Amino acid sequence: MKKLFVVLVLVCGLITVTSQSRADERIWCEGIPNSSMNIMWGILYVDIGYGTWDLCSVREDRNGIHKETCQVIQKALLLAESEEKKVQFTFDVSSGTTCADLINTNGDWHAPDPFPYHMNFSK
Repeated sequence: MKKLFVVLVLVCGLITVTSQSRADERIWCEGIPNSSMNIMWGILYVDIGYGTWDLCSVREDRNGIHKETCQVIQKALLLAESEEKKVQFTFDVSSGTTCADLINTNGDWHAPDPFPYHMNFSK
C-alpha cells in the first residue's frame, strides 16, 4: 500500500509539473494603430508596431470574426488612429512569447497565431 501511495504522489507531481510547463500566459500588445484595407476583398489589416496583422473582413466572416464585428473593429481602429490613441490586443500565448514573435512565427500580413481574443483602448 505504501508503494502505491508513493507512485501516486510521483505521478501527480509529474502531472503538475508538466501542466505548469505548458501553461499559457497572457500578453498585451499595444500601440497606435495604422490600419489599412484591401478594397477588393474588404480585409482589414492593422499594424500597432509589431508588423501588419490580417484581422478580419468587412465583406465576409474571416478568421472566426463575423463581418459585422469586423466593421465595428474597423471603426474603433480608425477612431483610435485619428486621435492617436493606443489600442491593446490580448493574446493567450506560450510562456516567453513576445508581441514581436506573433509576426515572426507566421509572417507579416498574416493572421497572428494565436489570434487575439480581446481588443480595447489603452491609456
